[in-house]
Order: sequence, then structure tokens, then C-alpha cells
Amino acid sequence: MKSACHIACSCCLKQEDRCHYFQEVFRLASEHRDGLYQMRASAIFTLEEAVIASTSVILHDDFIVDFIIYSNFPLRINCDNILISIIKASDSGLSPFRKKTHIRNPSLTFKNHEHLPNFRPIRKQLPPEINVNSTYEKRNGKIVSCSVGCANAHELLKRADSTTNQVESDIIIKGDYSLCMSMNNVTLEPGKNKVQLKMKTEDKGMFKLSQICYKIKQLELLKTLSQCDLQFEVVCNEPSVQLKPLKLDKFLAGIQQDVILVINTGSYYIPNASTISLEFNGPVSLITDRGDNTLKLDAAESQETVEYKLSLFLETKQQLKQTTDIQMSCKLDCWDKIMTYNLIFYHPFHITHKLHTSKEKKFLQLTVIGNVKSEFTLLRPELSCLNCLDLELIPFNKLEHQWKVSCDQTATFVWSIKSNISELPNLDLCFNVKYTSIQDKSGEQRLFSYICHLEQFQTQYLLDYELKTSEEKCCKTGESTLLQIHVQKASTCNKPDSRLVYQVSDNTSWAVAGKSTGVFDIADDEYSTTIDVIPLQSGLQHLPLVTLYQYVDSNQNQNEVWVRKPSDSEIKDGKKSQNITRFTPFNTGEVYNNSKCQQVHIQPTKSSLDTEFIVAL
Repeated sequence: MKSACHIACSCCLKQEDRCHYFQEVFRLASEHRDGLYQMRASAIFTLEEAVIASTSVILHDDFIVDFIIYSNFPLRINCDNILISIIKASDSGLSPFRKKTHIRNPSLTFKNHEHLPNFRPIRKQLPPEINVNSTYEKRNGKIVSCSVGCANAHELLKRADSTTNQVESDIIIKGDYSLCMSMNNVTLEPGKNKVQLKMKTEDKGMFKLSQICYKIKQLELLKTLSQCDLQFEVVCNEPSVQLKPLKLDKFLAGIQQDVILVINTGSYYIPNASTISLEFNGPVSLITDRGDNTLKLDAAESQETVEYKLSLFLETKQQLKQTTDIQMSCKLDCWDKIMTYNLIFYHPFHITHKLHTSKEKKFLQLTVIGNVKSEFTLLRPELSCLNCLDLELIPFNKLEHQWKVSCDQTATFVWSIKSNISELPNLDLCFNVKYTSIQDKSGEQRLFSYICHLEQFQTQYLLDYELKTSEEKCCKTGESTLLQIHVQKASTCNKPDSRLVYQVSDNTSWAVAGKSTGVFDIADDEYSTTIDVIPLQSGLQHLPLVTLYQYVDSNQNQNEVWVRKPSDSEIKDGKKSQNITRFTPFNTGEVYNNSKCQQVHIQPTKSSLDTEFIVAL
């Protein structure tokens, strides 16, 4: 088989002889059933050129190699398969495009033409002809031996063991073709043939072409490619998307703002007329030219960044957090993947409410607090009751004015709640205000609503307390004085007669002598008692704080009961004493403390080290 192949591919023989042996090669390859003929392909097929389309291939894309194969056969031949085995390159066998290479100029070449020599380099010329001498040796008229000698053999030949290149072995072994490029039914004409092989990449890393196999029936012609350094890299840089504000440093809820959609293609490319669809897991409105959540894209190459201008709107609403987290999902019709990006929308302001009491009158304060630097304008505030019509809401602000709100400025609104009935139910109040911003692309006025709940807020009891001292005797530090407590039912009280608890809090300014807490019943809609207190500091001091509670779990019928405080050992052990009476606080606004902010002048004693200064203004 080897001899027939070499004769068929020899250019020095006649065409008829070559064709005859070519048919012999084809016959032997077709009739042989015991195994495969394996031999080198160098003398039969010459691989003149191999061009890798791209040395960096994206995962799951096609890796393409263009070959120019020179066929030495005299006739056209049909190869059942052309296969190229591929192996994963080791760390030491990196591709040339991954190495730092140093390029040297050829000898006697200069970038500056002034340094060029005025003669060409002289090389030793090969002899135009070979002189051969024949020698015959005769004995008794007969030729005994003959020989042929070359006179200039020393100029043509050299010893093989003097070369640095390793002598190639005649034995070749078929490599591993578990990972390979292949092409079936390839027709090769005599001379040059262009063949393109492709393979879909399935793994990342560095790979190199190891061996090529031409299979003709039972004949396999092999050629190693390890010395050709044909390597490629399979990469996978995932694409990514990003959404960022155009003019602001953050996303703001409640306004329509321009944003930039940034797409980084990574290792992928975007064909022309592709579309991207954007989905949000929250109430985000996307404003595009097409009127939906899709956007038409232009063509983009791999490792390219493209930007598109959009508009977003997220309605701001009443909530505890000042931000809202939104996840954006993007899907391109040309890519089988979904990309996500997390957005944080900052609400421009939030509202708090507080109920104020002046004896039996009620006032509701609403404060609009800015969260961002951008300035928002508030106008036309309104307060309404959703579940009761038997009351009047009287504003204290001039509603035709405008208010500015930002992180450096707040706006406050106050309404008086006037009841037309004796007993009001729990109220659901709705505060509506219009707002505008110069950052809003639409420029329209938008509505913000805030709902608050008021439960059992009508005044039930009026609490007063004061120090009782004689006119000639002033209050001094360290001396006991009387604190008179007076509790009276309000005209709006709708609670049944029940026991109450008062508690006097001692602090660094006052000490309570004796009892500090007591349980009592209100007779004739009022109650009074006195407690001994001792001032500890001189100067203007607030009165001891007295707090009123509702009394529970008491079965005693006496007019006044003292509540025993738990001992330190009971608190430390966490034990519950059956003798400790429980009491619960009132709701906000049910008790009006008329003396909470009252102060009294305490004079120091002569024995103390305190000194009082009086400054006249």
C-alpha cells in the first residue's frame, strides 16, 4: 500500500503509471477487511496553509479553520472523512497570542536607510549540476562490481546526526479523536483544495490542533500538527446590563426621569434589528418610542458597550422605608439568557403625623420631610375624614401658598379637629397634596396621599399638680414639701367609672418621700391627693412628672390602694409577685397634663455648696 501510494504521487513517473497505481491504492483500501492501513500523509497530502478565523472563540459558538490541502494523487479522490483531533493545551503550551513575544528584525535590515549596506549578502550558491562518476571492476572480461560517485557530494550532503532537529520517526500512531473537527465526503482534486472545518465549542479553555486524519475506505493517512502551533481559546465573558440616571445621581420615585440603558455585549454580539424586552418586579412604567417594554437595538460586536436613552416612572407612596428595591430583567431575542439588574428608587419625601392636645381641643400636625437634595414643590394640601362626617377640619395654614421640600427643608401643616358629636369613633384621615419637580420630565402635577389613624384620642381626664408652700416659706433643697395632685373628668369623657393609678417619677432633681404610686376612684368627677417630695437641686426645676394610668386586675373596694414595688431579688430572679398590681397607659390624647412643662424656683440652703446667680437682662 505504501509503495503504491508513493508511486501514484510521484511526479517523475508517467501519468499512465501513476493512474494505474492510484487505482491499485483505491482497490486495496476497498477490499481490505482485516484492519486499517495507517501511514503518514506527508507524501500524499500536503497541508500548505491553515488559517484560524479567530483565536478567541465564544463558548457554544463555532470554531472555524480554513485549510489549503495539496493532493499529489493524479486523479480526483473522495475522502470519507477528514478529521482533526483537538486536545486541551497545558499551561506551558499557551497560544502565541497569549505569550509576550519578542520580534527581531532579520539580519542586515535597518529601519533607517542610511545604515543600509551598499551590497547584498552573499550566499553560497548550489552547483547547477551534479557530476557523477561511474566505476566498473572487471575480472576475466566480466564486470565484477560497479559504483557511482559524486564529485561535489560534500557540497550537497551533511551528516544527519549533526542537525539540531530531531529525525522524524517512520512510525505514526493515531491520536485521541474524542474531541475533533470533522467533515464527511470531501472531494479532493489534484493540486490545491480549499477545505473549511468547523466545530461547536462546548468547554472553556486553551485548545490546540493535534493531528489530521484523511480516511479513504480502510486507509487512514495521518499527519501530526503539534509543530504547527495551531491553538485557540474558548472564552465566555457574559454580557451585562446596567441602568443609570441621566442627570441625577440616583433613581427618584414619583417623577418621570431620563435613564441610560448600558449593554455590555461581553463575548457575544448583537445582530441588526434585534430587540430587548425589559420587565420589572414592581410598578415601574417604562416610556419608549414603541409604547411597550421593548426596545429595538442596533448591531454590536463582541466586547462592545452600547447605550440607549429611556424614561422611567415609579409612583411614590406611603411606606415605612425611604427606598424601594426593584429588579429589572432583560431578555434579548438573539440570546438565550436573561440578565438582571437591581435598582434602588429613593422616595423624595415622607410624611409623619402627630396629635396635639390643649385640654379638650385636638390638633393634627402633618410634617413633610424631604429625603433627597432635589427640591420638590408642594401645593394645595387637603385633609379629609374617610369614615366620619360629624367633625370639622379647620386648617391653620394658608392653603393657596406653595412649600419647598428637600433634605434641608421640611413643610408643616396643622389642622384643628372639631367634633360635632360627644363621642367620636376611630378616625381614618387622608392627607392629599400635589407636588411638582424641575427634575420631572413630564412637568405635570402629581398627587401624593397619606392616611393616618386616630384611635380613642378624645380627652378623658385633666391632670394638674403643683407645690404647696406658705408665702413666707420658700422651697429649698433638702426640705420636704407637698405636691398636690388634682385629676378631673373632661366634658368629652366617655369612659365608665373605673379605677385609675397615678405615679410620681423620682429623678436626679426630686426624691419622693413615702408612696409614689396610688390607686383611686374619681368621686364627683374629680380627685385630689398630696405627696411629700424633696427637691435635690437648686434653680429652676421642672415639677416631678406625674403619670396617669388605667387600673386593672384589682378586686379591692377601698378608696385608695398603694401599689408595692417589686424587690431587687424578685426582679433579678424574674419572679412574678401576686401582690403587684398591673396598670396600663392611656392612649395619646386621652389625658391632658397641664403641669408637665411647669417649673418652680428652688433655692439652695446655707449649708449646701450651691451658689445661685441672678443675671438681669
